[in-house]
Amino acid sequence: MSTNGIVPPRCGEKSLSVFIFYTDFPSGVRAKITTDGLIRRAGPTVELLVNFWKLDSIPEIGPLKQAII
Repeated sequence: MSTNGIVPPRCGEKSLSVFIFYTDFPSGVRAKITTDGLIRRAGPTVELLVNFWKLDSIPEIGPLKQAII
């Protein structure tokens, strides 16, 4: 029996990281509605890791701000 060493992940081991950047309350609400839709579509087979960031809360100097700009 030969194997190539690649084992596909089981259903519970899949994960997806989502980073949401918003500017005001209405856009934050729309982002939440969108991520809720993603979670419903992904179902129990994918673990969705969602991070919400308000742009005003990000420091002016730093790697995250540089990545956005």
